[in-house]
Amino acid sequence: MNTTIFLEDHLHGLIETLKLYWKRPPRRQIGAFCYRLDSDGPKVLLITTRNTKRWILPKGWPMSRRSGAQIAEREAFEEAGVIGKANPKPLGRFRSFKGLAKDFRVATEVTVYPILVTGSAEKFPEVGKRQLVWLPLDQAIERCVEPGLRELFHSKEVRELLNS
Repeated sequence: MNTTIFLEDHLHGLIETLKLYWKRPPRRQIGAFCYRLDSDGPKVLLITTRNTKRWILPKGWPMSRRSGAQIAEREAFEEAGVIGKANPKPLGRFRSFKGLAKDFRVATEVTVYPILVTGSAEKFPEVGKRQLVWLPLDQAIERCVEPGLRELFHSKEVRELLNS
């Protein structure tokens, strides 16, 4: 067998395998839509990613034996130090990506649970690793660069939640 043909076949097979890998469905993440009802109106929590400093919601990977709402509560506490009870019914979903290493991103679909924040902790696992900000919804929308998150913020479900 000709070595050149063998290598071309081998490379073609490798390329096709890699194409399939990149077409995998998005990996699932759980997000926390943390909000509070201040005297001057509702506020939404945004945090920065650790590396790129994009404004996002607290989010993380699913865990066995924990509901989506429990994971959202845990991520909100670990990443932002907020305490509250998540609604077991998701608020919505959006497409995003997770940067796993330099220039390597994985597509994700984030299921978001609303959390009415009742308190905050001074000490939490990621204290000092992220910036946190509480903003009115319209200002939060302006800070977000992810189209899927912006779309979620514009949704009827978010508007109804904050106006209840």
